[in-house]
Amino acid sequence: QRRDRTRRVGGGRGGACRRVSAMRPSGAPDAARRKLRDDPNPAGADGGGFRRLGDQFTLPGSGRRINLIDYQAANKRSSWVLALFTLLLLVAAAYLLSQAVDPSAAAFFVAVAAVVGFGQAAAGFWFSDQIALAAAGARQVTADEYCYLVNVAEAVAIGAGVPMPKVYVIDSPAPNAFATGRDPQHASIAVTRGLL
Repeated sequence: QRRDRTRRVGGGRGGACRRVSAMRPSGAPDAARRKLRDDPNPAGADGGGFRRLGDQFTLPGSGRRINLIDYQAANKRSSWVLALFTLLLLVAAAYLLSQAVDPSAAAFFVAVAAVVGFGQAAAGFWFSDQIALAAAGARQVTADEYCYLVNVAEAVAIGAGVPMPKVYVIDSPAPNAFATGRDPQHASIAVTRGLL
């Protein structure tokens, strides 16, 4: 699979950009990720061949070692639990409200609360990235505008074996950045001008 990449020529912000081609074997990232998943201690991990990057990190403050894959799975579970708790809270509030207003309409109140809760969860899942980007005033950019930023984002994506995320810039002097998106296929990164 051939991918066109933009490479910066020259230093500083004034460096020119030119398009170059980079070959990336089709399916190579998926194969590498499967190898890492299936073989926790691949041959050559001690420097004699294939070298696996570490998948553990230390939590700041506590010093506890955390497996990155397990940490990601725990975050997903926490997100589902939080969404379910919010839904149950809405249903409980609707039920209590129905008891104060009209106990015979409890089913209607609970049904409306459930619909609102599911709608809120669905909107958060599908559109939270666009909401966050719009709230931050982010603007999508191209390699012609921010060559170095787009190159770094593409290099990291290729190294991680994920699709290239959309790149946004926030017009703010404060150094900050964030990533958003419901999955790697719908990912975006936003960087303030203070980091560029």
